[in-house]
Amino acid sequence: MRWVCAAVIVATLPLSSMASPLEQTFKTPPASAQAWCYWWWLNGNASKEGITRDFEEMKKQGISGALLFDADTGGEAVPPGPAFMSAEWRELFKFAVSEADRLGITLTANICRTWNAGGPWVTPEHGIKKITYSASQFKGPGKAELVLPKSQGKMRYYRDIAVLACPLPDGFSGKKEVWKSDQIMDVT
Repeated sequence: MRWVCAAVIVATLPLSSMASPLEQTFKTPPASAQAWCYWWWLNGNASKEGITRDFEEMKKQGISGALLFDADTGGEAVPPGPAFMSAEWRELFKFAVSEADRLGITLTANICRTWNAGGPWVTPEHGIKKITYSASQFKGPGKAELVLPKSQGKMRYYRDIAVLACPLPDGFSGKKEVWKSDQIMDVT
């Protein structure tokens, strides 16, 4: 009879009291384990009303931290806000810190407004660069004088860094072709 009573008592205990600390932490994670997000101020375009709304929505979604990234979009379709680190910008940032604190959200910030770790003091020739290319064909062998085209794309800074010449395989038509091993595939 003792065994039956013990089994009934154990079976009636609530399941939550038997949960391990890991299970409990999983069900109600601490703020240090909750989601964070990137919080973008495109072109510094922010307002006190928007800051409050954003943080209140973050809180509702269980977001416990945000990394503020004030990104310069290069003049694309986002109206500009205050200049990075201007008095008005710092006032908005101070307000954002207080709103994050009010709601228990950790706020961190990127170190600059640009996409790379620079700023208006970094001139294009010293900033981040992208290697682009263009291609031309000529009949050889022999000497050729060509004006090589500049590559396409947005270029606030451009400088030729290399010219590479190589023979093309027999039968290369100049169409958009992909070289694959010893075979050429037409992809047009």
